[in-house]
Amino acid sequence: MKNDWTKQFKDKMDSFQETVPENLWAYLCGQDGIIPSHFVKKTRFPYFRYAGIAAAVIAISATGIMLLTDPEKALQPQNLMAVTDIPEAIEENGPETSHGAISEPYPSVTNINAIMHAITDSPKEHTNPEPCTNTHPCANAPENDEIKENRNNYKVESMPEDSECDLTLVPDYSSLPLEKAEKSRFSLSISVSGTPGSNETASGYGNAISAGSDYAEITSFGTNPAADIRMFNRTREVNTDTKYFQPVKAGVTFRWYFSDRWSIGSGIVWSWLHSRQTSGSDEYYCRTTQNLHYIGIPVNINYDFWTGKHMRAYASLEAMAEKCIAGKSNSEYIYNGNAGPHQTACIKEKQLQWSASAKAGFQYDITRTAGIYIEPGASWHFKNGSDVENVYKARPVNFSLGIGARFSF
Repeated sequence: MKNDWTKQFKDKMDSFQETVPENLWAYLCGQDGIIPSHFVKKTRFPYFRYAGIAAAVIAISATGIMLLTDPEKALQPQNLMAVTDIPEAIEENGPETSHGAISEPYPSVTNINAIMHAITDSPKEHTNPEPCTNTHPCANAPENDEIKENRNNYKVESMPEDSECDLTLVPDYSSLPLEKAEKSRFSLSISVSGTPGSNETASGYGNAISAGSDYAEITSFGTNPAADIRMFNRTREVNTDTKYFQPVKAGVTFRWYFSDRWSIGSGIVWSWLHSRQTSGSDEYYCRTTQNLHYIGIPVNINYDFWTGKHMRAYASLEAMAEKCIAGKSNSEYIYNGNAGPHQTACIKEKQLQWSASAKAGFQYDITRTAGIYIEPGASWHFKNGSDVENVYKARPVNFSLGIGARFSF
């Protein structure tokens, strides 16, 4: 019975609720003098935040004004971070703060003032540098065995005490490529050349005798020396021997290089052709000496296929037109071993003498603007339809050797 009553009372009290008055909690707190934190309104003014922002703005502005107005003062060593303190800071933090183990001593910066003086001062002040008097603050600090051993291995030579720090900045041009000297574009040559002579022997009379009148037309002796020789040699064997002496050429030519290796040239060349002819029998004959003078204008193209420091080798192709400007023959008649009359005649040739040649040259430069050269070559002279006998007709293909001096500018 008793248990039933207790159970019923418990069941009724489990669902019992009572509304709390609105001022109950304030009343209880007022009795003990306690004020709840959520009833107190906290008002904090951010003084420190605004003060920090203002200080940063003032510092940045002052630094900018200092750099704009007085950059030298702003770069003074006392305004910069001490470089010599970096090794000490690394040692204090320990090897775990560095990127690797420190096995070698740090090089000391012993002349910060001189370095800043060289950066900020004018070049005029560099000519009189001040003596190096600053020393590292840790110069007198004790060294351990490892540092001493590493320092001895480096074998760094110290600067004499009475020496001065010369921080004059001298540019190093050793790594720059050397400029190649510009090649001379024009050259002037003075040359002399010659070709081998030639000897010919033929039966019959030469031009000097053949040009004379026929002995059948002679009415009196001595009026026509060529006819007299033919008359005396009617029953004798006659021959003609011709000797062409070595032609001589001299000229002045110039070249123009239109590239590093190719050039064209022209000029003026004088040629002298000398020959001697003996025509008749052993007792009665005519001896004629002939001299021809030509002026030629060559046009050539040249290629330097090898160039050295003082030498060069080149090849040349040339075409030349020559004109006989003067010619003379002197004939002497011999009668039975005795000297007879003499005759002199002028030789004229209207046709141009054309030729082509190929040469290979080797030049040695004595100076930058003067050199000597040698030019062996071969030439071909074309027939021009003239009756004048010369070495060009007797030997169309001939070899030549030229030497000369060349001046470049």
